[in-house]
Amino acid sequence: MLTARTRERVLFGVCVVIGVTLRALSATRGWNFDTEMLFQIAALPAGANFYREFVIWANWGPIAYNVFQLFQTLPDGTRIETFHSYLAAFFTTCDVVSSIVLWRLWGLRAAAWFLLFSPIAIVVSGFHCNAEPAIVALVLVGYYIHARGGQDAGRIHPAFLVCLGLSLAFKHAFVLFPIWLALRSTSWRQRALTVAVPYGVWVGFALYYLIPTPTYFVTNVLGYGGWSGNAMVPMAIEWVAVSLKIAGTDLPKAWLPLFLLAMFAIGWRIRRWPLEQGLLLYPLALLVTTSAVARQYFDLASFSIAANLDRVGIVFNLFAAYFYGGDPAELNLWSLPAWLKDSWLPRSSPTNIGWLISQAMLAVLLARRLSRWSKTSDRRAEVTTETVGVGDS
Repeated sequence: MLTARTRERVLFGVCVVIGVTLRALSATRGWNFDTEMLFQIAALPAGANFYREFVIWANWGPIAYNVFQLFQTLPDGTRIETFHSYLAAFFTTCDVVSSIVLWRLWGLRAAAWFLLFSPIAIVVSGFHCNAEPAIVALVLVGYYIHARGGQDAGRIHPAFLVCLGLSLAFKHAFVLFPIWLALRSTSWRQRALTVAVPYGVWVGFALYYLIPTPTYFVTNVLGYGGWSGNAMVPMAIEWVAVSLKIAGTDLPKAWLPLFLLAMFAIGWRIRRWPLEQGLLLYPLALLVTTSAVARQYFDLASFSIAANLDRVGIVFNLFAAYFYGGDPAELNLWSLPAWLKDSWLPRSSPTNIGWLISQAMLAVLLARRLSRWSKTSDRRAEVTTETVGVGDS
């Protein structure tokens, strides 16, 4: 007779097998423009400056492109079909790693939801093959080490900071999270380490591409604007400004400062909350306040939704299953109505009302969590303030 522990392990193993199968089936749908661009970048000779050779398009960290170059050295890796299979296998492995952390820290239900019922995670890992699964896995591994390391409330495990740096060196989605961590109540020494280690690891991996001139890396990565202005917040502000006839040509210049201000404000609001809550809130805050959005970005929310599942998260994933399943740029399994296609919104930067609906649902989820967690977290902070060395901060 199976013990409860053994039964849970068996169930988790079954979830992994099914989750990997779903991602493999997704991979059979082919690939899109992003895979073709990664294939071209990875074809550069060893030692090439990705950021000089592929202006604009090479906007991830160097670790990613070095890994993809390795894939092209594997059997048949110079064929895009095989290269895409290697990408899908790599990112699916990243999802399995993330699911293990979810299982160990948030339970079997969280892992099962992430593996089986998170359509964006399935599509991005198997078909789209963007960087999000890898950076999420790196951050979650770091947090797992922190959570199991017995750190007190005011300290961050060094391994977590290193993993954050590695995630930035893959793609910089968590670029503002060290700032959130530095806002927490702790000593100035700890704050300095919290900022210096992740950014130092990032710069360390990028150093080769910063010499003799940092121009290409800075322009492609730090200066990358994507489809700036196509997200929910800037479009709402633009609509109000146009309606009130106060719109000006300088309005787009406000998008980045507004995004940074909003992220800083949320980080400041939760600075005394448990690190776990900050980790689960960060991707939601990022996706809600961002000044630019694309299909693959929403994968960042998958682990957060699974770890703290509620009705809004379920509705979000149901909509995502329909939208990503029918999106011509994704699985294209069925036809979407005209209003859910890119051409429905006439914009200079590509956008889609499906992305705006997704952002709106994540905004509701973010507001619910901020409201629900604020009472218990603020109370807990008042009790523990004197025990975490706040007097040194």
